[in-house]
Amino acid sequence: MTALKTTSLIELLTRLDTALDHPVELCVVGGAALLLLQSDRSTPDIDVLDTLSPLDRVSVLMAARKAGLDVDQGSLDLMDGPYLQFLAPFSIRLPPHEPATGRWPDGNLSVALWEGRCLRVVCPPYGILAASKLIRGSDADLQDVAFMIAHDLVDAKAIKMAGNQYSFIDREDIQGNLQLIELILQHRPEPAAPKMRMVI
Repeated sequence: MTALKTTSLIELLTRLDTALDHPVELCVVGGAALLLLQSDRSTPDIDVLDTLSPLDRVSVLMAARKAGLDVDQGSLDLMDGPYLQFLAPFSIRLPPHEPATGRWPDGNLSVALWEGRCLRVVCPPYGILAASKLIRGSDADLQDVAFMIAHDLVDAKAIKMAGNQYSFIDREDIQGNLQLIELILQHRPEPAAPKMRMVI
């Protein structure tokens, strides 16, 4: 299966944007969100929160077909290439939010990651995104949160505040995995500073 990197993901989003005939906002999570934050990881799919209106959902499905992007409809068939997948917020440990306003329970708004002519791509506030990943706790999730912290996208305080929206058991998972990440980052070399471009 072909995996997406940042450049190929943006190419797909551009094709999807061209195929849409009215404005649609997609809230992405998982690898797609991290790729748009310039992570060097890869992902086989574009995970989208299934909070679209029925009209927007149909529009996205039709646009995906025109753009040559497969959509996971819950079948057991393996996808040959990158695909779009709709996920219920509770299935990936995200609290409910208001799609119409983009406001989440912590009072913060969804973060804009990419925008085209019709398509706008956002993700949950970084603290909530990180907290949900720490609850799931897979290797990829922990690496994603480590990337976010190392690149100053979020800090431990914001993650803990986001964690207040979860149950005691979930908060325990957040705290435990956060401590693990902090230990890993303490022993990781500092990322190289970006090279300065000379403007003549």
